Amino acid sequence: MIEIAQITALLGLDPDRTVTIGQVPSGSVLRKPASRNMWEVIESGDDSADVDEMLRQVCGRLSPVREEIRSLRDAGCEVMVSVIQYLSAADRTGPGFSLDSATLEFISFIGAELDVDQYVIE
Repeated sequence: MIEIAQITALLGLDPDRTVTIGQVPSGSVLRKPASRNMWEVIESGDDSADVDEMLRQVCGRLSPVREEIRSLRDAGCEVMVSVIQYLSAADRTGPGFSLDSATLEFISFIGAELDVDQYVIE
């Protein structure tokens, strides 16, 4: 198993958040302890945030190290792009999002899975 410090050293980037095995991730809806170490970069916004743009920003931040991320995937690490979207009547951008071809290409190149969770709040 690759340790969080090893991922940071390989990528030359500091994560926005880390979670170690057994720790309950902050903001977890299920409050379930992590079954693996996690190294994360995060973009977040309010009800006017454009999810499409936030995905482009994450890909832009990680693009310089795309080869290194791919090598982590090839070494057995799980690589995932996760979108968590809270939907309400107050949203100014409406529900959903789209992925442009550059974002799709980046996700594909690094060998990432795409996980989308959408929650309706009242």
